[in-house]
Amino acid sequence: MYKILLTALLIAFFAGCSAPKPKTPPTWYTSPPQDFNYFYAVGAADEEIKARNIAILSLRELLAKEMITAFDDPNHRLGALDKNEKAQLAQSAKHIANTLSMRNVELDKSEEYDGYTLVLVKIARKSIFDAINKASQNKFEILESKYKALESKKAIEQYSELANLLDEYHTLASSAQLKESSISTYRADKEFSLLKSIKERYEALRSNISFYVLSDANSIAFITTIKDAITKTGLEISKKPKSKEALTLLMSSITEQSMDYSFMKSKTLITFKVYDLQKNEIASRQHTIIGKSRKSYLDAKIQSAKSLQSIIHKMGIFNILGLEEKK
Repeated sequence: MYKILLTALLIAFFAGCSAPKPKTPPTWYTSPPQDFNYFYAVGAADEEIKARNIAILSLRELLAKEMITAFDDPNHRLGALDKNEKAQLAQSAKHIANTLSMRNVELDKSEEYDGYTLVLVKIARKSIFDAINKASQNKFEILESKYKALESKKAIEQYSELANLLDEYHTLASSAQLKESSISTYRADKEFSLLKSIKERYEALRSNISFYVLSDANSIAFITTIKDAITKTGLEISKKPKSKEALTLLMSSITEQSMDYSFMKSKTLITFKVYDLQKNEIASRQHTIIGKSRKSYLDAKIQSAKSLQSIIHKMGIFNILGLEEKK
């Protein structure tokens, strides 16, 4: 009995030793390579082309992560970034990564495993750098030129133009970061310094500029529309000047009423005048706004206020007030 049991154990032991070991996925799939020349990503699917497309999606996610992780650094050269700004930068980073051309992606390895095709793709870091640099370099040069040209302008004019310059702040910041992440020897100090200066100048002006809004009796219907438009730019409405950059806006208007077929028509010529703290007129502009109603002339004037909202949306409040050139 003992010999039979021993024999069975020996047979089981040698059978276990001779059994084929289960196949494992390749190390390049479980731990994609990293080097200074390429970005790598892997994918798996039932067909190679599908696996390659999945790998490209992973590659895009990797590029976005490179940028987002860098912006999480508390010592980033853009300065202290709050939660909202990081979120906007992350959104911009994802957009850049998702729209970047991947025509230079190469298939590095491919292997069948457990009914799937595993692939490893790569794209040259310099290729990423060149593509981003081509798309952003000219924009940075124009941005720098426009920023320097602001020095001789009034504070409110600077604020208006800085708001426009900041339209691409997050995109350009993400572009600069991806260039730096792609080539280890590249430093985006100049780009980050420019963007930081623009943002800080904008924030400083926003803290100092305020508007005191006055109107004649005929313009009262439009005063709320104007105040709302100003506050949407980030500036404060205040009777008390916040600094020497405080401004006063005076609104005056003349309204004509007439019938237009079955509609009551309100046609208003409204004049905006902006004064600095020393009561010097620094801007002036006129606009004609029209409203119609079947109810009353008062309602027609209310409709003209809505018409003013549409004009502001199209032209911008600073353009409406004469504080920037007509678009």
